[in-house]
Amino acid sequence: MWPFTKPAGPAPSRQSLLAAVPIKNPAVKETPLAPKSKRLGASTLRLTAPLERSRAKKSFDLDELGAFVWHASDGQKTIEQLIRHFAAEKHINLRESEVAVLAFLKTLTTKNLLALKIEK
Repeated sequence: MWPFTKPAGPAPSRQSLLAAVPIKNPAVKETPLAPKSKRLGASTLRLTAPLERSRAKKSFDLDELGAFVWHASDGQKTIEQLIRHFAAEKHINLRESEVAVLAFLKTLTTKNLLALKIEK
């Protein structure tokens, strides 16, 4: 199934976290959703992933901003690069971008939709 596990030991430093590269779970299926409306917050992308040790699947709908970060997570960009890219594209300051991107990536890692590759 998903080859990544949580590392043992202390949490990574801020510097190593920002240098980490988000890697998408290859078992996740992406389904574009027809826009229900042009309002901010409308779901635009559905991620479907198999549940561990089960044939069941779980779906997660992403809004425009979540879908933007999901698509930008290409397995090459670091978290810091994603934060800068998000800030530039959405015309917000770096601090706001950092808070939003880190919170979103934390949610995705908690739900096993992606993992963080942290270099030692």
